[in-house]
Amino acid sequence: MELDYGREVELGASQIVNGWNVRETWKKLIAWYRLENYQNGKWVQVPSFDSV
Repeated sequence: MELDYGREVELGASQIVNGWNVRETWKKLIAWYRLENYQNGKWVQVPSFDSV
């Protein structure tokens, strides 16, 4: 997923839903992923983020 605002913006928060909930059980969860930010002409990995 890529978000392009066409200009520099400060993002305060983001929520990504991983999988879907079927009768209180989460299905098809992605076990591994990373977040990157396009900065100064290149993609840079976000060093840390909270996930539940």
